[in-house]
Amino acid sequence: MPVPGNDMNSDLWAVCPGVEGDESRSPRYFKEKEAATRFLNTMVRMPDFAFEAQRRGVTVEEIKAQVRDGTLNPDFFLLSESSVTNRDQGWKDPVPIRRAADYSGPKCDRMVRNFLTVSRIGPMPTSNVEEEIGRALEGRSGDFTCCLGEDWRFKEIEADAWRRPEHEYAGNRHDSIAEIVVHAVHDVETAFLRLHPKASCAAIVDFWRSWQVQRHIAYFCGKLAESSTARMIAADTSEQVERARIYTYRQLDVFAHEVLDGGASPARQGYRAEIRAYMKKKGFKTNQQAAHHFAISVDTLKSIMSTQGKKKYSDETLNEVLRKIRSAER
Repeated sequence: MPVPGNDMNSDLWAVCPGVEGDESRSPRYFKEKEAATRFLNTMVRMPDFAFEAQRRGVTVEEIKAQVRDGTLNPDFFLLSESSVTNRDQGWKDPVPIRRAADYSGPKCDRMVRNFLTVSRIGPMPTSNVEEEIGRALEGRSGDFTCCLGEDWRFKEIEADAWRRPEHEYAGNRHDSIAEIVVHAVHDVETAFLRLHPKASCAAIVDFWRSWQVQRHIAYFCGKLAESSTARMIAADTSEQVERARIYTYRQLDVFAHEVLDGGASPARQGYRAEIRAYMKKKGFKTNQQAAHHFAISVDTLKSIMSTQGKKKYSDETLNEVLRKIRSAER
């Protein structure tokens, strides 16, 4: 399936690789959330090292060693069923695909650079398993919540950001690794606003919570961890960069929450994916049942789900519907 753009139905789902994973892997797209979930749970066919070892008259360890040093290419091995699933291979839970064309509303006046400032940065906290579990249960993990459609032109945004001053950090003065990462995020914001100068608050929230933004930050941090600049700032370079990455994700999530909590209109049309998933979870078979549950008319529900036509609902009504949906996701 091609990457969704303006000509695609917005009711699509993406299964994305981990943001720190193989750079060559891209999101997989599905028309239904159920199909995306099936992909996650599908067993992966893996190269059969045991068969190859038997065929060559050597041990499995010798075969693996030859693969590591490049003598053998596992792509040509016999494939066999395994107990490993796509989820085990680092693919993440399905997220909805957002199209830039689905947003409307006034230009948002909230900016990351005014929220996530260098002056706010302190010592980077460590994390532990118990804290991570608690954050996940409370919906505060900072994980990405959507995948951007092609019409966001993220590749252009990313290419622009790489050419901006804070991505070219070598030789500049820096007080901490986190400062470098935060300044790089400001570069991304500048590049984003160059292409989307009138973005609504809802568009900005989804942009900063997207897989693409987190993937870019992870890749930037990977390069930073290997740089001489980082080594001059901290002895435990990899650990400090990782802490800065997690800190940045969480601060962007807080920024998104603040924008929405500050009374910003959702300003996006087309919540079909979220409502259909909620209806399935609640066991609703018809729009009438769902409309009754949300205490709105069927016409209002259809308008909330649609990306077309004039809105037939108030921002307060939409916020209440979304509040119920998000509460069920926690």
